[in-house]
Amino acid sequence: EEEEEEETTLTTTTVATTVTTTTATTTTVTTLTTTTAYFPTLFCFSVMRSDPDSYELGLVRTQLAKGVSIFKCESWRVYSDVKTWLTPGPPVRLDSTVINIGLEAKSGVKEHILNTEIFLKAWEQAFDEGLIQKTEWSVKVDPDAVFFPERLQHRLMKYVKAPGASIYFLNCKLSFELYGALEVFSKVAMERFFDGLHRCKTELPWKTYGEDLFFRRCMDLLDITHIRDYGMLSDEYCAVKPFPCVADSAAFHPFKASETYFKCVEEAKEADKTRMLE
Repeated sequence: EEEEEEETTLTTTTVATTVTTTTATTTTVTTLTTTTAYFPTLFCFSVMRSDPDSYELGLVRTQLAKGVSIFKCESWRVYSDVKTWLTPGPPVRLDSTVINIGLEAKSGVKEHILNTEIFLKAWEQAFDEGLIQKTEWSVKVDPDAVFFPERLQHRLMKYVKAPGASIYFLNCKLSFELYGALEVFSKVAMERFFDGLHRCKTELPWKTYGEDLFFRRCMDLLDITHIRDYGMLSDEYCAVKPFPCVADSAAFHPFKASETYFKCVEEAKEADKTRMLE
């Protein structure tokens, strides 16, 4: 009897398995917060007589040509009773801005009224033009004041650490402490001043005041904070000898002749170099 052999066939089946792997990606966003140091930007202006016989016109033109005084500020204006060129160019002609009031103040009480009206008109035009609102500080500088904007900015940074302060400065240790050769007001202080100007004219005997006294009395009436810095201005009218110009003041006054004016500029620059080496 024959035995049947069983044949076993081994079949290998290969199954291909596709494995899908999902990788979770985590994205980290790093935000850098940069703190910008406060920098006091300046709008600066002078009121100038356009009379050819006045020293002011030639002095201001030379200041612009040399790029000193108010012309180093972030923005500037020269106000005058008549439109006149400050530089003929090139690249472009630059002119003074007309204020519609005569600049010849007379003697007596009328002089005080006219003096105040002249400078108020200049301030009002600057405010209406938006120049005061565009910078942190506004500065009125007499044409014969040797003014260093960068020195003023350095002083301001010692007192104010952030924008929005409502402050003005007292700069003269004599009389009512605010002398008009250099007037420094914060943007907020000037906004409050114009908001309250009608009140000041109503409640104060302003027609007996000069412009600087009017600002002092009006600012105080409106409770605007003042800071005393008698070193800000070296002025012989404030019993501070302005020459030689070696102090660290922001302005020296008065220097009506171009020769003495620019001698003061150079003395101040040399004094700065000396202080840097100390």
